[in-house]
Parts: sequence; C-alpha cells; structure tokens
Amino acid sequence: MEEISKEIREKSTVEKVDGLAKQLSKNWAAVKNAGSAWDFRSFDKALAVYSGRVEELTQSWSIYRQDLVQEMEQNGRYVESEEYRQELEQALLAAGIPLQGSFPQYEFVPFKLTVAVEEKEIRLAIGRKQEKTVAMQPKQVTKWVGVRYQKLIGKRFDGTGFMRELLGAYKVANRLAYREGNVLWGRAVALEELYELLTLKRGSRQEYPKPLFLFELGRLKEQFEMKLDEYQFEFGFPRKQEKAVTIVDSRGRESRVSSLTVHKVVE
Repeated sequence: MEEISKEIREKSTVEKVDGLAKQLSKNWAAVKNAGSAWDFRSFDKALAVYSGRVEELTQSWSIYRQDLVQEMEQNGRYVESEEYRQELEQALLAAGIPLQGSFPQYEFVPFKLTVAVEEKEIRLAIGRKQEKTVAMQPKQVTKWVGVRYQKLIGKRFDGTGFMRELLGAYKVANRLAYREGNVLWGRAVALEELYELLTLKRGSRQEYPKPLFLFELGRLKEQFEMKLDEYQFEFGFPRKQEKAVTIVDSRGRESRVSSLTVHKVVE
C-alpha cells in the first residue's frame, strides 16, 4: 500500500484515475473482441491484463477517494475566500460582462447575478425569472453567464415595434393621468405607468419583467432617433431621484429618467 500511495502522490488523483479508467476501457474492449472472435489465446491474455487493472483499482480506490474528497473540500474553502471573489470578478470582466456591485451579488442590466456560497450555487435572474448552476469554477461560471448575456444583447432589437407599444400605452396613460378624453401631446407620463399598462396581467409581468423593460428603454435611447412617424419621443428627468429609474446602454452608461413625453410633430 505504501508503494501505491507514493505513486499516487507523484501524479494528481484525477490524472491517475483517468489513466487507469482509460486502460480499463481499452483492456475490456480487447477481452470482448477476443471473446466474440473465439480467439482463445488472446482472450486469456486480455482477461489476465484486465483482471490486474481491476485489482489495482480495487486496492487503491480508498486512497483515490480520500484524495478526491479532500480536493473538493479545499475547493469549497476557496469558494469562501477573497481570492475566489477576485478570480471570479476578473474572469467575468475579461469576458466583457459589464459587472457592477460587489460579492456576492452583482448586476449587469437586465441581469442580477448572485453567488450563493453556502448553497454552492450561482443564480442568474431577470426579475422573477431565474436560472441556477451548481458549477462554481470561475471559468465555468463565466461561460454559463456569457452565453446567456450574449444571447440577449445579440438578439435583434425591434425599436420601431417597441415604440409602437410605448405609444399605445402612452395614449391610455396620458388620458388617465390628465383625465381628458383626448391625448394631451407633450405631457409627461410616468414610466412606471407605462410598464403597468404593458403588463396588465400578472403572467405578462413574469414573461416581461421590469429589468428587461428598462434594458429595452436603454437600447432605444442609444440606438434610435426615438421618432415614429409624426411622433417624437422624449425621456424626462426627475426632480426627486426616488422617482427615477436607471437605464443603461450597451457601454454601461447610465441615465436616470422617470417619464416619457410624446410630441406630435406637425410638418
């Protein structure tokens, strides 16, 4: 057993078990091939080699298992350390994720990323919609997050369609806010009211969470002239910051806005 233990220490446990498993698979294929061909000499030789490999694994498995458990326990302690936080943040930023906030909770519009250390899981949420992964290794986390982030920002944004939806909600919210039968163009309507109208049903809010709504407002502000036919869209800035919402463009630039005003332009 001492010789086996020395050999294990010279190589990592994973490398040792991986090599042995590959040899077992190769030897077992030789046993099957010889048996199916009725190759008696090759069968006896292959079976003897395979049996030796199995015996080797049986004798040393308790040591392998102990080393594997110790390695994972060490990784678990690392996840709780400052070094893990730094490595994870650096990996995410290097992958182009516009990370904000601090460990264990980050934001990059419209996502919220939570590192649940005690539960040993990562949570990525947009509003109430949430996904989880239990792979905590920084490169794995970065890949998992990056795929979902790139899928969203790489999706074609229909700015014209979004403005049509906003215009429809604005007409209703404007009449309700000013208690008039006709729309009072050039009057501000709170963005909160527009979101409420766009998601009247609770199910709609789950499918279209508020962080996604704010994300699309940011894309609209960044990419488009904000004009639809004879209508000109304009965001309003709040006097009281508690009534504002933050919209962020693709470069991470923030704007604090609270309302939308639609002007009907007469050519």
